Amino acid sequence: MDRKLNSGGAKFIIWACSSLCILMALMLLGCTGNSGTPDRARVLSPPNREGSSWIKTELYFGLSKPGGRVSGQEWEAFITEFVTPRLSEGLTVIDGYGQWLPPKQALVKENSKIVIFVHKVDGQRENAIEEVRSEYKRRFRQQSVLRVDTPANASY
Repeated sequence: MDRKLNSGGAKFIIWACSSLCILMALMLLGCTGNSGTPDRARVLSPPNREGSSWIKTELYFGLSKPGGRVSGQEWEAFITEFVTPRLSEGLTVIDGYGQWLPPKQALVKENSKIVIFVHKVDGQRENAIEEVRSEYKRRFRQQSVLRVDTPANASY
């Protein structure tokens, strides 16, 4: 027997199906356990192959300073005397070029150095990285040193 739904019944079925799909999607989102704000330790500390947590930290050092620029000798002295003793596991330095626009000022273009350091997650290394950033800002009268942390799977 062939039955046809009246327009009211068809609309109800479409509404019910749509509502069910939305409800299921919301339930699935709730199952992720994410409250909207990621836990820094969880986001930055994925286990690697051996089960240890690693982070790749990149530090961006602008080479312009009031009255000139950080010379090659000044940079080498900073790396050798201050950075290496604190990040003794090893690091990589890359030459860079960047720009930024300070509020209500002209565009600033400058050469930079990028220091990449892969390390396990712990408070001692965290303190060492922050000491490096603070010393560079103090020594070369910088407003900031950009830091980027990325989860990493690493082994030596």
